[in-house]
Amino acid sequence: MPDSSVVVLSSGPTTLSPAIASRERRVNPALLYLASLYSPESRRTMRSKINCVARLAGAASLEDMDWTTLRFQTVYQIMLALEAKKLVGSTINSYLAAIKGIAHMAWAQGLLPESEWLRIQDVKSRRYSRKPTGRSISGAESRSLLNVEPSCSRTKDVRDYAILTLMIGCGIRRAEICGLRVEDLNREEKTLEIVGKGNKGRTAHLPPETLKAVGRWIDEFRGTEAGYLFGRVSKSGKLTLGRPLNPSGISQMIEKNADAKGIANLTPHDLRRTFATRLLAAGHDIVTVQRAMGHANVQTTARYDRRGEEAQKKMAETVLL
Repeated sequence: MPDSSVVVLSSGPTTLSPAIASRERRVNPALLYLASLYSPESRRTMRSKINCVARLAGAASLEDMDWTTLRFQTVYQIMLALEAKKLVGSTINSYLAAIKGIAHMAWAQGLLPESEWLRIQDVKSRRYSRKPTGRSISGAESRSLLNVEPSCSRTKDVRDYAILTLMIGCGIRRAEICGLRVEDLNREEKTLEIVGKGNKGRTAHLPPETLKAVGRWIDEFRGTEAGYLFGRVSKSGKLTLGRPLNPSGISQMIEKNADAKGIANLTPHDLRRTFATRLLAAGHDIVTVQRAMGHANVQTTARYDRRGEEAQKKMAETVLL
C-alpha cells in the first residue's frame, strides 16, 4: 500500500486551455503546496482540508480543481461555508493558510496573476478567543496510565510502556515517536535526538525511569540493529522493525489504556501539555521549556501551561472559608 502522504506532482482531469493545461499537468499548485510541508502527517491532514476546499469551490477533488480561477471573492465564500459548518476560528484559519499557500504556488508558477495573489494574501484570518483545549493530567493519572493494560503480547506491553514514558517524560509528539530510530538514542549521555515539526532538530534528555524503560525495550525485545526504535507488534507478539508505527496506532493505544483506567478526555497531546506544565510548575524558566518542547517561540509554549486551571480550582475551594 503506497504512503498516502507522498506527493506526486501531477494532476488529474482539467478544464484549462490547452497551453495552460500542459503546464498544469506538471505543476498542480495544491500538490506543490503539499510537497512544501515537512511532516507526512501534516500533508495527510492538509490534503483532506484542501479536498474540502475544492469541493466547496465546485470541484471533485484538489486534482480536479482549476486553481488558476481562484479569486479572493471565492476565498471569502469558502470561509463563510466553513463557518456555516460551525468550525472554530483556528480551524477556519488553517484552511485559509492552505489556500494562501496554494495561491502562492500558483503565482510562483505563473498560473495566477500577481494582483489576484496579493488580494488573496490580504484576506484576514478570523479573530477568535477560545478556552485552551486539552489538559494536564495529574500525578495519579500518569502513574495509572503507566501501569499499561496487559495485552496478549508481552512485547507490545513493554513497547507501549516505553512509548508512554517518552511522551510524558520528554514531551515527544506521537508523530515524532514514529520517526525515532535506535541510532538517535545515546544511552551513555542519556539523550535522544528528535526531528520535529518544520524539520527542526532538538535533544531530549531522558529521565531515569524513561531511560530504563527504553533500555529494557531494546535489550530484551528489540535488539540493537539499526532502524526504527519502535516497530509494529502482531497479535502473536512478532515484532516488525521495517515499517514505522502509525500515529493513529499510538492514539488508539493511549485511548485504550486511558479507558481501562477510567481516565476521561485524554489525548496524546495532553501528555505533551503535561510535560510542559510540570516543568513550569517545577520552576524552570519558559525559555528552557520552549527549547525542550521544540517550539519556535515562547508564546506557543505558554499555551501549553495549565497551571492556571489548578490554581483556580484551589481558589474556588477556599474562597468562602
